[in-house]
Amino acid sequence: MSRRRRKTPSGLLWASCLTIACAVASSFSGAMAQNHGWSIDFEGASRLRIDAYDNPFFGLAETQDFASFQYRSTLAASIRSQSGWSVYGELGFYGEEGGGARDRSLDRNDGDLLQGYLAYGREMAGWTVSGRLGRQRNPQGESRLNAAREAPNAVRTFDGVSVVAESGGARLSLFALRPVRLSPGLFDDKTNLAEAFWGAYLGRQDIRERINLDLYYFGRRDARTVWAQGAETRHSVGARLFGRVGATDVNIETIYQFGKFADNAINAWGAAFDANTPLTSGRRDHRLGLRGNVVSGDRDPDDGDLQTFSAIYPRFAYYSDAATIAPANALDLQAYGLIEPSENVTFEIAAGRIWRLRETDAVYRVPYEILVPPRAGEGSRVADIAFVRAVWRLAEGVSVESAYVFSAAGSVLDASQDGRLHYANLSLSWTY
Repeated sequence: MSRRRRKTPSGLLWASCLTIACAVASSFSGAMAQNHGWSIDFEGASRLRIDAYDNPFFGLAETQDFASFQYRSTLAASIRSQSGWSVYGELGFYGEEGGGARDRSLDRNDGDLLQGYLAYGREMAGWTVSGRLGRQRNPQGESRLNAAREAPNAVRTFDGVSVVAESGGARLSLFALRPVRLSPGLFDDKTNLAEAFWGAYLGRQDIRERINLDLYYFGRRDARTVWAQGAETRHSVGARLFGRVGATDVNIETIYQFGKFADNAINAWGAAFDANTPLTSGRRDHRLGLRGNVVSGDRDPDDGDLQTFSAIYPRFAYYSDAATIAPANALDLQAYGLIEPSENVTFEIAAGRIWRLRETDAVYRVPYEILVPPRAGEGSRVADIAFVRAVWRLAEGVSVESAYVFSAAGSVLDASQDGRLHYANLSLSWTY
C-alpha cells in the first residue's frame, strides 16, 4: 500500500493564524456589550502532537511504520442574552505531515464548523433546563459508548437536538442526533444521513454517601456495518455505579444490547470495572489499581444472529494509546499505578493482557475491522500490553502529555512475522 503524504505549508500557516486569532479574541472575552443585555465571549485551543508506530497491528494488516506531526487549532465564540437565548460557534483546522498506518482523514481538514448551535435555557419547576439545536459535541458519562475522540485531530460532533435538565444532584440528558461525516476540504463536512443516534442519560449523585449512579439508553441505526449487509438498529441499556468506598475509588458498569441487523437478532453485552486505592497517606496522590473489560462475541458466525458487542462511538485508545484492538469479543485485565511526584506532574504505569472471548468470532482492530477471522489463530491470548503515560501541567491551560506503549502478540496473532508493537506520542496543548 502506498504511503500517503501531503505537504501543506499553507495549512500550518492557516493554523498559526487561527491560534493568534484565538489569543487576541480571548483577551476581549466578557468585555463587549455588557450594558446592552447581551455578552460575547471568545475561547480557543491548540495542540501540537507527534506520534509514531513501529509494526502497527503486529504485521497482520497492510500497514507500515510511520511517524507524523499533527497540529490542531480551534476558535469559538458565544453570544448570550439575558433572556436565556445564546448562539455558539466553533471553527477548527486540523493538519498532519507524514504517513499513516491507515487513511488518516481524521487528522486532516482545511477548516470547518466543529460546533454551531442555537441554545435556550430557563428555570422550570425547580429544574434548570437547556436545549441545543445544531452541530454539537455530545459525550455522555464515562464516554464508554460515546467518546469525544480526542486522540485523532478531529473531535466527534453531531447534528441534531439535545435537552439537559438539572436539579440538585440529578442530571437528565435527552438527544436525537446524526454524526458529522468528515471531509478534508474547506467547509465540506456534512451530516451523515446513513446513521442516527438517540437516547437518554440520567445521572444521580450521592444515592448513598459518595456513591453515584448513572442509567442510560442509547439507540443507533447504521445503514452500513461490518457485521452484515443491510441496516443495523442497536439498542444499548446500561448502568454505572461509581464513587469512593473508604479510600478506594470504584467504577462498575454493565451494558446490555439488543436489536436487529437485516432480519437477524442482536443479543450482546459488556461489563467493566475499575478500582484503585491510595498507596500513601501523604500529600501526594499515589494510587494502585486494577481494571478490566469483558465484551461479548458471536457464538456462531453461520446462524445469522449476532452476539458481538459494539461500543458504538468509542474512544480509539480503549485499551492503550496505541489504539490497535477494538472492544469486541474480548476480555482484558490491567494492573496500574498512578504516581504524582509533584503537584503538576502525573505518571500512569500499566500492564495487562487481552484475550479473545470466543474462537467463533473475529479479533477486531480499530475501527471495528477484522484483524483475525473467526476460528483462525490458536488459543485465546490476543496480546500483552505495557505502557507509561505522563502529564505535565506547565501553567493554567497549558500541558504536555506523552505516552509509550509496548505490545506483544499472543497465540491468536501468531501469523505475524514480528509480533512486537511499539508506539509513542508527545503533545503540547494550550487553551485561551
